[in-house]
Amino acid sequence: MAETTSTLGRRNLLKASLALVAAPAVISSARADTKVTWKVQAHWPKASGSFNDSLGVLAKLLEERTGGRFKMELYGAGEIAKDREIFNVVKRGVVPMGTISPGYILGEAQAMGLLYGTPGALRESWEMMHLTKNLGIEKMVNEELKPKGVLILAEKVYPTELVLKKKIATVDECCPQVLNAPLDADEADLLAAGFKALADPVRLRLLSLIANAPGGTACSCDLEEPVGKSQPTVSHHLSLLADAGLITKEKVGRWVNCTIVSERLEALRDALDSRTT
Repeated sequence: MAETTSTLGRRNLLKASLALVAAPAVISSARADTKVTWKVQAHWPKASGSFNDSLGVLAKLLEERTGGRFKMELYGAGEIAKDREIFNVVKRGVVPMGTISPGYILGEAQAMGLLYGTPGALRESWEMMHLTKNLGIEKMVNEELKPKGVLILAEKVYPTELVLKKKIATVDECCPQVLNAPLDADEADLLAAGFKALADPVRLRLLSLIANAPGGTACSCDLEEPVGKSQPTVSHHLSLLADAGLITKEKVGRWVNCTIVSERLEALRDALDSRTT
């Protein structure tokens, strides 16, 4: 557990790192003498401390405790899949397990944002893990993911320090903006995914249709005619919007109900707000 210190001018943004597991792989039966090897796609590069000191330690521990009957074959970022693609390769069964940041898959569950971080609300790493494991956040997310055949387990929580160069007087001043403050790599990746998803006229129209539907939710069956595209094409574009965290999808019979994620859109909008104080 990382040690967290309180210092004037600093705030901690607590983030979680997740392990993704394909549900069928968890419940399959096994004999005591069976040897099993799981391919595990990490979102960390092999040279990172998280890969070796977190995932590597887990793999070694599981192998020791099972007497060598269970092994994890670890793959660094991009070797099989990268970033938000990891969720899809686990879901499709390409690999039985992977690691990912909640920020990459905000669109997969409405409660996913609670796993991504709680800025200003909690001060210690154990508090975030207690909230996640014991107070129902992890369970809430997995209820939403159950129909997709994927199980998420929070693997660790770590604080990211926000260093303040000046006193924060208003809410607007505390929100990082592309034109006013440098972005770190995670912030840039998350924003770029959103802007990339929006850089298509069909997806922009689909998003506007969903946003203007009653309650911000629209059935995919009502989206084909307005944009003049076939069902497979609309489905593809909706998946890209969901992967970017801009909408959530819930399967209802043959169709899918799509709901706008207003917080994600507001974050993209705020990132380009160049107001100065």
